[in-house]
Amino acid sequence: GTSTVTVTVTENDNEASASSTFNVTVNPVNDAPSLTSIPTATDIEIGNSFLYQITASDIDNLVLSYSISGYPEGMSITDGGLVEWYPETHGSYGPITVTVSDGEFSDTQSFSLTAYYVDCAGLVNGSNVEDMCGTCDDDISNDCVQDCAGTWGGSLEEDECGICGG
Repeated sequence: GTSTVTVTVTENDNEASASSTFNVTVNPVNDAPSLTSIPTATDIEIGNSFLYQITASDIDNLVLSYSISGYPEGMSITDGGLVEWYPETHGSYGPITVTVSDGEFSDTQSFSLTAYYVDCAGLVNGSNVEDMCGTCDDDISNDCVQDCAGTWGGSLEEDECGICGG
């Protein structure tokens, strides 16, 4: 904005003084936006979603735009800064970088994510699987099989004539 300024200079003995009035114009400058949020969870179990609403401030009240880089397959960001991801594969991902821009200046933030699964024994990224009879372990040699009638874990066998359960 513009302001009027008056400067007065007076001698030490107050016998003489001079004044001058002039206008001072301060032109506004664009300040960079600032990211003010951080992801609250960075470990995501497969089958759940990662949702991160980015919040940013800009003293100039300009329209902000959001972008993302270094992201895993399937991750997206909305025009309003909501990062969404539904992991399908376990692993570590990142650094993922989000950027907020006012069209001239920007601010960035990087973070990493870990996607994991829990096996039937409750182990994170474990190798146990539940067979068709409900046994949870990582030993394929004891997995149940179908009997001749198609029943998992059943005990029917074909007799010498090829008759199931005969």
